[in-house]
Amino acid sequence: MNELNMIRVLLDQAPPSAEVIAEGRRRIAASATEPGRPAALRSVAGPKTRTAAHLRAARGRGFRHRTARRVAIGAAAAGAAAGLAFVTLVPHAAPAAPPGRGQAAELPGRAARGFLLTMAVKAAAASPSTGRWYCQQMEEGQRMLVGADDTTLQAPWDQGPAASLAGYQYAIFGKTMIQSCSEPPTKSAPYGTVEGATQSLGAQPASAADAAAWRRAGSPTSWIAWYDRTVRITMAPGRRYLAGPRPLTGKSLDDITLPTNAAQLKAFFLDHQAEFHEAGTPSEILYNDATSYMTGRSAPALRAAAYRVLASLPGIRMKPNVQDPAGQSGTAVWLPQAGPTLALVIVDPATSTWLGTEEVTKRSVAHAAAGTVIDYTLFTGSGWTNTPRSG
Repeated sequence: MNELNMIRVLLDQAPPSAEVIAEGRRRIAASATEPGRPAALRSVAGPKTRTAAHLRAARGRGFRHRTARRVAIGAAAAGAAAGLAFVTLVPHAAPAAPPGRGQAAELPGRAARGFLLTMAVKAAAASPSTGRWYCQQMEEGQRMLVGADDTTLQAPWDQGPAASLAGYQYAIFGKTMIQSCSEPPTKSAPYGTVEGATQSLGAQPASAADAAAWRRAGSPTSWIAWYDRTVRITMAPGRRYLAGPRPLTGKSLDDITLPTNAAQLKAFFLDHQAEFHEAGTPSEILYNDATSYMTGRSAPALRAAAYRVLASLPGIRMKPNVQDPAGQSGTAVWLPQAGPTLALVIVDPATSTWLGTEEVTKRSVAHAAAGTVIDYTLFTGSGWTNTPRSG
């Protein structure tokens, strides 16, 4: 269910363009250091699938590893074939300007068990949705730091060895649109199929103070990426890349009929952590797996069981009336973690579905004051459809 992982599957089969070659080299270099799921799953590491995009809670030091996602989307599906006939979705509010400050440095929060059990009841009562394809649209944003000569700097939340922030001038915030449509397993595609689209929406100074520093630096309209000097991050939106449809080639948790009893689901997640390349404490594994099934793709009974798994986790917290980067109000849910940042899942309390995720700083770090949003994913539309994908 991880759409970002699904997009990576598409990239794996792209023709050997310069972008794809660069991405392949980057993956080889990153494979020895990035924990968690292989490229075939995290929220693309997808919705259970990082990765792009799903949103995993930080491991230990408090930062999620997002460089792989950024490069994959930046170089995106260059050369990948096939069109995407995207369906009409149920939209959320239009995304706002790039965020600068987010939630409070340390959300006080309160015990989340009662709220999560209420969400489980709402999820179970929802009408099941059907269709041949499940399509989802997301917007992702990342905070980037700019140094001398209009070159971005490797921030501490980027994967890889620690790098110097010498020469820092200001921060920018880049956005990317990701669309994906996936079809459940069929006889000809035993693991299902996927198609998608990505588009850079451009980057802007992250705040008014950053805009002033940007003007003092000459108001550049593009920046050199720290991870590849041949890649330019621009203010202007990029072209829309299409990829697929292509068959998925490996099993994920989405290919399995999961139990809808909370105790059995909890046991399943822990019993299969090695098979699905999970890592972390039992609570982290359960949090990551359970939150992956809070989207509308999951059947109501499974979503309800996932909420009950979350409710059983010691120390899980919540805070109502938290605004996401698009200005939507929801309830933030998180598992306390070490490190300088906090990863939040924002839930719509009226429907029990999630609006998105964001990572905010708990204290000042890398020229970002406490409460600064450094990364987010908004789910801007999703739904099942019987409409043929490409006619």
